[in-house]
Formats: sequence, C-alpha cells, structure tokens
Amino acid sequence: MRARILLGAAIGILCALSRVALAQRTTGSAASARDTTRMTTVTYLSGQSVYVGAGRAEGVHENMALEVMRDGRVIATIRVSYLASHSSSGEIVSSTVPPQVGDSVRYHPSAQEIIAVATDSASAMAKTDTARRRRYRSWQRPIRGHVGVRYLTVSQPNIDGLGSLTQPSADVYLEAAGLGGTPIGLIVDGRSRRTIGSRQTSAYDERTLIYQVSLSVVNPGSGTRVSVGRQYSSALSSVSLFDGVTAELNRGRWGVGAFGGMQPDAVTMGYSTDVREAGGYVQLHNALGESVPWSVTTGAVSSRDLGQLNREFGFAQVAWTSQIVSLFATQEVDINRGWKQGFGEPTVNPTSTFATITVRPKDEISFQAGLDNRRNVRLYRDYVSPETEFDDAFREGFWGGASFVVRRAFRLGADARFARGGSAGDASYYTGSFSYTPPSRLSVDARLRSTIYSTDAFTGWLHAFSTSAAPFGDALRLELNGGLRTQKLRPGVSTAANPGLSAGLNQAQWIGASADVSLGRSWYVLLSGTRDGAGADLTNQFYGSLVFRF
Repeated sequence: MRARILLGAAIGILCALSRVALAQRTTGSAASARDTTRMTTVTYLSGQSVYVGAGRAEGVHENMALEVMRDGRVIATIRVSYLASHSSSGEIVSSTVPPQVGDSVRYHPSAQEIIAVATDSASAMAKTDTARRRRYRSWQRPIRGHVGVRYLTVSQPNIDGLGSLTQPSADVYLEAAGLGGTPIGLIVDGRSRRTIGSRQTSAYDERTLIYQVSLSVVNPGSGTRVSVGRQYSSALSSVSLFDGVTAELNRGRWGVGAFGGMQPDAVTMGYSTDVREAGGYVQLHNALGESVPWSVTTGAVSSRDLGQLNREFGFAQVAWTSQIVSLFATQEVDINRGWKQGFGEPTVNPTSTFATITVRPKDEISFQAGLDNRRNVRLYRDYVSPETEFDDAFREGFWGGASFVVRRAFRLGADARFARGGSAGDASYYTGSFSYTPPSRLSVDARLRSTIYSTDAFTGWLHAFSTSAAPFGDALRLELNGGLRTQKLRPGVSTAANPGLSAGLNQAQWIGASADVSLGRSWYVLLSGTRDGAGADLTNQFYGSLVFRF
C-alpha cells in the first residue's frame, strides 16, 4: 500500500527525457502525401526527461526517435519511453545543447496518421508551415516556462482512511536565453509540496525541492557553453543531477566537455558536499544538415564519498538513426581499485548495459528489440496506474517485438519480454496489442492490450484498455481507461513466502477517467480519477492541476 501511495504521489510531476534523432523522410516532392514528417514542440522539461505535445493519436510510438530542432538545426535526439493519447516523453540520447521548452520537434508518424492528419496534402502543409512560424516566433520570448498548482488525494475507504493522504503542491519552471541581449541564459525548476496522512500525524511532510537553478553563457559562433549551478549533464546521463560547473565545446563534427561538482542530498535535495565528482567526454556526431543523425560518445567519471573512493567508471554511447534503422546503445565499465579490489571486485567490471534497436522497412511494419540491465533508473510518469506499475516491474531484461498497420487505421502488435532481476525477479511475459485510430473530427483513439506472464512464484494475465476523444477539438479531451489483472500461485509455492496472495485466484481491477481542458492558449486544466482494487485493498485516487504556461 505504501508503495502504491508513493507512486500515486508522483502524478503530475512531469520530468524530462533523453535525446534521440529521427531522420526526415522524403519520398517524392514536398507536397506529396508520402512526406509524412510532422512537427510538435517541447512542452516540459525536468531533469533528463523531455515531454512533447504529440502522443499515440498523432502517430508517436514507444521507442520512436524524435529530433529536437532550434533555428532549423537538430540540437538533440530523444527516444520515447512513455505514451499518452496526446503527449509523450523520453530520455535524451544525445545533444549538442540542452533542449528547452518551445523547441520544435520533428518526427515521422505511423501510416494511419497520414490519413487522419493529412487528408489533403496542401492543407497539411499549410498547417505545418503555420505551426512552424508560430513556434519560431514564440522562441523569441526572453523568458518562458510555467506556474502550476496541483492537488492529489489517495484514500482507502474500507479501512477507515488509515492509508489516506492528501498532497497539495505548486511548481514553477522558468528558462531564459539571451537575457537583455547578452549570451546569458537561466533555468529555474522548483517545487513545493505538503503531504498529509489523514489519521497519522507522523505522515505529515512539507518540502521545497530545487531541481535546477543554473546560469549559462553560450557563444554560438565558437560553439562554447559554460553552465554554473544545479544542473543536469546532457552528455553524462549516468551523472544526472549535480551542483557544479560544466564547460562544453561543440564544433561541426565533434564536441568535448568536462564537469565538476557535488551531488545533492538524495532525500531532501539540499546542498551537500559529501559526494564530489568530476568527469569528461568526447563526442563525434553528424554535421549540420546531414540526413542521417548519429553520435558516438565516450568518457569517464570519478566520484568520492566523504573523501573516500566511491565509484570510477568509463562509458561509451552510440546513437544512429536512418530512414529504416534506429539504434541506441550505452555501456558502462567500472574501474575498481583500492578498497574495492580488497573486497574481491575485479579490476574491470562491465556494468549497466542498455541497447535498443528499431527496424522499419515500411511505414506499416516495424520491429523492435532491446536489452536493459541497469540497476538504478529514474522512471518518471505523468500518470501512474496498475498497468504502468506492472510494466516497470519487468523493466530489467531483454525483449523483442513487431507491429503492423492494417488498412491505415488499425495497429496490431506483439512482443515478448524476459525479465532478469528487478522487482519481478526472473520472469517472462508475452503481450498482444490492438489500437484503432480512424480518420475523425473527434480524434478518437482506442487501445486494447493483453499480457500473459509467469514468474518463479505465480502465473497470470493482465488486460487493459483506454479510449479517448476530443469532441470540441483541442479545447477538451476525454479519456476512459481500465483493466483487470488475475494471477495464481504455482503448484507447491507456499503462501507464507507470498503473504499478499492466497492459494486460489487473485484479482485486481481498476477503472479511471480524465479530462484535459485548454482554456485559451496558456491555461490548462487536468482532472483525473482512478478506482483501483476491491475490498480492503480498494483505493480511490483523484488528481487535479491548473497550469499557466508562458
């Protein structure tokens, strides 16, 4: 229950994603209906996560590569890891400069979206050109960002509210480039929240968390950038957040960078000098204007905890995207010495491997495969449900799958995943999925998913669905989602070792609804509610937010 409440408390805290590159396809003339390139924008940043304003209904798919653009050039690539109907997010794979809110994003949607979005190629081009002009004009604003207030409540009515909590919160994100006509930029990302347990005074918690406060000086002519303060390293993804200094030089086909600083306190996010770290990297990448984005990055990082050796490692990272193949892979190698060798650690120890590849021979067909044995990964969600909790438990391991588009409106998918470690232990699951996105003024989107899974202790099924529509265009979007999960212990497995399960069939179901309202061009309202479980495990969750973007 505690884990579920903590996961629920993360709703609405939007965080960033990695960079990835997607090459623009050109088949025929620019006016041809086969030129399926689409544009959207970066809507939110937090850490290494990047949110964009396009999702499943616009033809974005999990593991898809997206190009972040500024002033007509690709500055970063991100790989999609989370999908909603009209938004998506992912981690930065590679970048020459950090993405910012308002940057344009270029991607190649699925074939069914060619009809849904562009029934008339001339009309589609006009819309795209208008959107581009609007986005580049908005980029000239000296300061942009958002201010939001949010409210979360989680309750278990059948146990007299003992597991209930409420959490009002507020957040602000500001970024500025070229302040007063100077090369100085600014980023501020702060949040304040109050968590209150309804029956437990010890459950009271009030925090103000600072995720980023940094000043930077950028010289586009020389390709140099220096940043001071609390920041994220876009090229050193393993380092993540630190308080310190970064210096980077990026030229036409290569770049170098170095950093030094301290890690904030892991719990309070306060300033701390306990863990000090430094490192650097070298990157080769495609030149501006090349049709196939790629990058190769290698570097090393050393950290000390209270003056003692903590961790030293090298890393290599490859990102490459063509019209057919998209590849991203990273490998870390620990270098152990001193007290680590004294405890029997090998001198060189490969750790933390991640790789994913997508092959798309035609618009209608794609194949995916991947490997992930990373031990610690921040999984940011703007919505937490039993379905996302289930998938996150099976993160570590390897997988493969394929998807096919039928008659331009139907997508069929199948994949197999074999988990090794993580919260699910050694396990396997097989998933079939179906989605329907017909050409419609209502922007209807429907999805079904069914998964059979097996672990050392139990076997089970998970079924989930979601459907959404926009009856009044972009002003209002309504979504309904839910699912059922059933599982039972394997013969001979003791219930004593699995106290949450009985010997018979165990079931969990959930149902939820949300409304996303746009008030003009700047105000956004989100209301969502979910009922999860039954009996003593029944949990009701409500979330609401009001955000002003500027």
